[in-house]
Amino acid sequence: MASSSRTYLDVSRYLDLAHSYRYSHRSELSSDPSFELADLDRILATLDKEVEDARLYIRQFQESGDDVDEYTAQIRSIAASKRYLRVKGPVSSTPASSAGLSSEDGAILQEIITAQPLSRIQASADFTIKYLDDAIKQAKADLLKEEKLKEELDALSQLLVARNASLRERMDRQDVSGMTEKYVKKLLARRDKSRTQVRHLMSVLKNLLDSRVAELLVEEENGAPVGGFDKTKARPRKGTTLDDIWTGARSAKIAREAKTLVENLLNAAFDGDSSGWIQLEDPDSIVVRLLVRSEIAVLRPGDARFIKLRDFAGTF
Repeated sequence: MASSSRTYLDVSRYLDLAHSYRYSHRSELSSDPSFELADLDRILATLDKEVEDARLYIRQFQESGDDVDEYTAQIRSIAASKRYLRVKGPVSSTPASSAGLSSEDGAILQEIITAQPLSRIQASADFTIKYLDDAIKQAKADLLKEEKLKEELDALSQLLVARNASLRERMDRQDVSGMTEKYVKKLLARRDKSRTQVRHLMSVLKNLLDSRVAELLVEEENGAPVGGFDKTKARPRKGTTLDDIWTGARSAKIAREAKTLVENLLNAAFDGDSSGWIQLEDPDSIVVRLLVRSEIAVLRPGDARFIKLRDFAGTF
């Protein structure tokens, strides 16, 4: 079977010989030994023999699934040359050595067979090389883009790693549990300070109640000024003394009442959920009148049953 590397046939020389044979005089042909009728008949007979071989080869290629377009093109080229020689029927592309031709006829046929494959192979190779060159250029361009993108991604990755390390370091420095403990300690310190201040105020109030309030209440009840009598003025003389009016038991009772009321007022003032007002059991008691007249406490406008400490500092 013929090799699949052969392609189209170059029949230019063969066609020139056929054209000369058709339009030259018989005497001129007889004088040229290259165009003897016997030689020409022999070539035509050989080509006729190749017709059957070509058909067989085509059937074999069709059955095997190989590409027969190459052989069909060669057969068409030789068939065109036969039309110049007025010979009917297709021919095959069997090499001259396998057809039993003479060396001269074989050289002619071999030239016809092998003339064009080189040009077509070269054209195909040039196209393939150009295609591969373009593909290589595109691949290089894509590679450059990928390398640039990789560099950008590497830089971004480094920035993210640095940021992550910075955040972790900050979290280590500012431990959540440590911060919470510190804040709780601060709140406890403020609470202890507030309690200390309240205890101090209660102590001062207790001393005030024990030492002065009872006497002031007695003077209030007897019509004396809240601040007491002026030392330069003599006290009014009455038929009975204060000790006769206020016995020790009653003074202690009034002191306890004043202490309880003041404690309730302080607790209401420091209670965040309270408005500071407390309801009085006896709005007309001596303790209430003393606190109001001394401007330590105030009554609710329109309802004297409620009292609260005066907001001197704007913090209650």
